[in-house]
Amino acid sequence: MNRCNIMVQLEKFNTVKVTNTILAISFCVFQSVVPQGLFAQPAVNNSVEVKTLNPEAGAASLYTLNFTLPDTLHPDAVLEIKFPSGFDLTKVNLAGSATINGGFKVSVQGQTIKVSRKGKGSLKYPGAKVDLKFSVVVNSSQSDNEHLIIVNLKKADGNSPPRELRGHFTVS
Repeated sequence: MNRCNIMVQLEKFNTVKVTNTILAISFCVFQSVVPQGLFAQPAVNNSVEVKTLNPEAGAASLYTLNFTLPDTLHPDAVLEIKFPSGFDLTKVNLAGSATINGGFKVSVQGQTIKVSRKGKGSLKYPGAKVDLKFSVVVNSSQSDNEHLIIVNLKKADGNSPPRELRGHFTVS
């Protein structure tokens, strides 16, 4: 190598070193200026909005649940919806969603509707607003009472504790 080539190589090395130093200083300044919570995930409300197509006491109805996911909803996740006593869930056989793809399998055990994702849909991430519709629920014959639905979100493998969401509604 001649002296010119050595000088060019030295300049390139110094340029890279200076650039890396500038980047490191910029990052440190950025971290000290930007609030720590700026990029944190938003707090998730653990409530469910419950809508019933026919809110009359004793009527058969389609139900819609709207909520924000507190955790990732996997393609094989299970949603368990617990209704209070007095609601007839024996006719529930259908579930769907405009925001959760991949299809569902529905089963009922006592006062709980179990909606299992079929494993073909995409992940839904924490903070995503989702809906779930199911039918046919026969409303309680007790009118003007506030009722509570509890939704448990579970992974199909059962290795993580369920996340519980709650929603209040009335029939008239």
